[in-house]
Amino acid sequence: MSVMNVKVALTLVAVTVAAVLLQTIYAFTYYRSIMEDLTDGYTSRKLRNFNSYRELEEYVKTKRSIEAIFYTLRGGALLEAFASKTSTPAAEYSTTNVQVEGVDEADIVKTDGRYIYAISRGGVVIIRAYPPKEAVVEARIRTNGSPQGLFIAPGKLIVISSNARFVERVVNDSKEADVYVRSKVSGIYSIVWEEAVTEVTIYDLSNLNVLSSFKIDGSYVSSRMIGSYVYVFTSQQVYRLSDEVVIPGFELDGICIQIDPRDISYVEDSMGPYSYTNILAVDVDSGEYIVKSLLVGYAGAVYVSRENIYLAMPRWSEEASSSIYRIAMDGFKLEAKASTEVPGIVLNQFSMDEYNGYFRVATSTQGFVRILTRSNTGEIELSTNVYVARVEDMSIIGRLEGLAPGENMYSARFVGERCYLVTFKKVDPLFVIDLSDPYNPRVLGYLKIPGYSDYLHPYGGGYLIGIGKETVEAEEGDFAWYQGVKISLFDVRDVSSPVEIGKYVIGDRGTDTPVLRDHKALLVDYRNNLVILPILEAKIDLDLYGGDNPPPYAYGEPVWQGVYVLRISDAGIEYVGRITHIDNVKPNGKMEEKLWMYSELFINRAIYIDDILYTISDGRIKMNSLSGLSEIAILDI
Repeated sequence: MSVMNVKVALTLVAVTVAAVLLQTIYAFTYYRSIMEDLTDGYTSRKLRNFNSYRELEEYVKTKRSIEAIFYTLRGGALLEAFASKTSTPAAEYSTTNVQVEGVDEADIVKTDGRYIYAISRGGVVIIRAYPPKEAVVEARIRTNGSPQGLFIAPGKLIVISSNARFVERVVNDSKEADVYVRSKVSGIYSIVWEEAVTEVTIYDLSNLNVLSSFKIDGSYVSSRMIGSYVYVFTSQQVYRLSDEVVIPGFELDGICIQIDPRDISYVEDSMGPYSYTNILAVDVDSGEYIVKSLLVGYAGAVYVSRENIYLAMPRWSEEASSSIYRIAMDGFKLEAKASTEVPGIVLNQFSMDEYNGYFRVATSTQGFVRILTRSNTGEIELSTNVYVARVEDMSIIGRLEGLAPGENMYSARFVGERCYLVTFKKVDPLFVIDLSDPYNPRVLGYLKIPGYSDYLHPYGGGYLIGIGKETVEAEEGDFAWYQGVKISLFDVRDVSSPVEIGKYVIGDRGTDTPVLRDHKALLVDYRNNLVILPILEAKIDLDLYGGDNPPPYAYGEPVWQGVYVLRISDAGIEYVGRITHIDNVKPNGKMEEKLWMYSELFINRAIYIDDILYTISDGRIKMNSLSGLSEIAILDI
C-alpha cells in the first residue's frame, strides 16, 4: 500500500472513530440527563402527544439507536336460538369481587339474578338459572378467538376475546424469509406471521344479534366497566419483525383504521419504547367508541378509580423502578395527564389506590446485581416501600421505605387511611400502615406468624381475610417450605397490635386455589358470613414415608377438587362443607377423574342467587342450598 493510501486509510479511521466517539458522548450525555430528570426525587413527568406518524417513527428509531449505543458500552359468531327475554331478577345475587366499588371487572362468569353467562369450552353459554329446578341452557355463542371475560349491561352482553390476524410482507431476500416463510411463488418470498388483536363484541340479549364489534391491536391486558362505558387495555410491540415501526390500529365493521398520532401519548424517556399500551373505550348503549395509545411500555398492572386510570410499567435498568401514568377519565374523555417514577416494582392492581385526592402505591425492590459499577458487584437488597403522590400532578409527597429488608412483598391492600402489606421470607409479617397524613406514612403495628397471604380482602369493620399458604421453617437454610392453602382471619381494630383470630388450612403441599392469582375467583356472602373458594386439594401418601410424618418438602398428590365453604365469625373460621362436580370417587376417597386446573369439571367460580349457591365448571352447574348445602339440581352444560 502506498504512503498516500495509508494516510487516506488512517484519516478515514480517525474520522470514523471521532464520529463514533461523538455519537457515544451524545448518547451518554443524553442518557445521563434523562436519568437525572427521572431520578431526581422521582418527581412527576409530563406526557406529550405526537403530531404525525413521521414524528412517531423518528422518535422510536432515534431512541432505539441511542439505546443500542448505551448498551454497547453497557370469524363471525355462530348463534343458537335464544328466545327468552331478560326478566325480573331474583331478590339478591352476587356480583364479581372487584377492587373499587362501582368499577366492574370482566370475569368468566356473570349473573343478572335470573341468567348465568359463562365462558365454557371456548365459547359463551347462557343459562336460565333461577329458579334452580327450571334451570336450562338457553343459548350458546361461538366467538371469534378465545373469550377472556364478560360484562353484562341492561339487555346487553359484552364479550372480550383474544384473537389474531395474519400479516404478510413480500421480500426478495430468501435469507430474510428463512424463519417466517410460508410460501414461495415465482421467486418471490412471502413472510406471514400472526399479530395479536383483542375483540370486543356487544350482543343484544333479546335475540343475540351482534350490535357492535371492535378489534384493537395488541394482547389483552385488562378491562373495566363504569356505567355504560367499557375500557379495554391491550399491549402491542413497537416493532414488526426487526425494523418496521408499527402504528397501533383498530378495526370497526371490517375496516382497519390507524390511531391518530395526536391520540398517542409518550414521555421523553431514557428506556427504549418497546411496546404500546392501547385503550379502547366503548359506550355499550350507543356503540360509539374512542381509541387512545401510550408509547410507554407494557402495563404490568392496571388500577382504575371512578375518575382515573393508572398504568404501572416496570423499568429494569441499574435499579428496578416503576413508571406510573395517570389518564383522567370521564366517559369518552380520556386525557393523559401526568406520570411519576418510583423505586421498586408494583406487584399488581391492589398495590395501587386513589383516596381523597392522593394516589398511593406499594412497591418491592428486586434482588439482582448492579451494572456499570466499578466492582460490578453490590447486590440490591429486597425491601418494600410505600409512596404517596398528589393525583393532580403525580408528584411524590410522602414515602415510607425499607420495610422488611430481605423479604418479598406478597400482597397489599389499601382501605381508607390504612395500608396493609404482607411480606415473607420465613414468617409472614402483616404490616398496618397509617396514611392519614399523606406527607408522613408510618407503621402503626405488625404481626409475625407462619405462612403468608397472596390476597387480602377487607371484611366488615376492622377485619381482613388473608388467602395464601401455610409454611414450615426450613432447618437447613434461611427460608420456609410452603404447605397447604391457608385462610386467615385478622383482627386489625387495634392497629398497633393486629391479631390472627382464626385460620383454616386445606390440604398438604401441592394444594392450590385460583384465588392466589385471581381475586375474582373468591365469593364472599356477607349475608350469611360465608367465604367460598375453589380448591384443588393435595394429600401426602403417608405410606411412602412409613406412616410417619413426611418431610416439609414432600408434595402431596391431588385427591379432590371443588369449592370449600367456610363461615366467618368473631370466634374465627369454621368449616361448613364442600361441593364437587366429580362423581366418580374411589373407595379410598380419591377421585378417578384426572385432576388438573383446566379439567372440564374443575369448578372455577361460585355465585349465589337468592339463597341458592351455584358452582360453575366448563361442563356443569350444580345448585345447592346455602342453608346446609343440600343439593337441589345439576345441569350439564
